[in-house]
Amino acid sequence: YFGTTTRTTTMMSLEILAPIPLTGDWPAGQTLRLASQLAEGLINKEQRILPGFQLKHVFYDDKCDASKGSQIVLSEMSAKNTYIALGGGGCSKVCASESNVATSIRLPFLSYECPSD
Repeated sequence: YFGTTTRTTTMMSLEILAPIPLTGDWPAGQTLRLASQLAEGLINKEQRILPGFQLKHVFYDDKCDASKGSQIVLSEMSAKNTYIALGGGGCSKVCASESNVATSIRLPFLSYECPSD
């Protein structure tokens, strides 16, 4: 008798809200997005850091504008509660604004590039 077993694994998705400067005063968001997607792909493929989970960045253009960045975070968090962290930020004023919002809603915040003025 010859038998086989097939095991299907469904990974749980972990969403990271990522407002980044795609346009505006410092439009480096394309580079930030590429680096994030590269890391995300490696983490998801290797399954060593987060076994059984799959990272997924959800990108928005904050236009390097503090008001826009805060608006994105607040509107997205009120629309859906599946985000596990806030990742992004590249402009100092946006980082400061978003970090205040993240702290008030108890959301971990990781900045890829937040220089001080």
